[in-house]
Amino acid sequence: MRFLFFFPGALIILFLSSCQHIEKARGSSSNHTEVMQEIIRHTVTDHQGRVLAMAFNNAKETATLVWQGETIELQQERMASGTKYSNATYELTEHKGELTLKKGGNVVFTHMK
Repeated sequence: MRFLFFFPGALIILFLSSCQHIEKARGSSSNHTEVMQEIIRHTVTDHQGRVLAMAFNNAKETATLVWQGETIELQQERMASGTKYSNATYELTEHKGELTLKKGGNVVFTHMK
């Protein structure tokens, strides 16, 4: 019977102490902030051989795409799962390894990792 009271209490203490450890690690890492401020560049090709060049600025939460000679500026939107960048015309999403670019609601580019 004492086990029933001890075990849940031990789990709660373990959980709370691990959460504090994670917060301390996040707060003390200045290197992590520097990485977040870099611009990350990536280029992908679809099954038709078309190229999409992307540059992600994590500090500004923006993405700059070059698609068929056009430069496209997108703003990041918060999502529960995956990633989404958009403007009035274009929408770039990544979910479960599938990258999709839409123009006016129509899919114009897809790439599967």
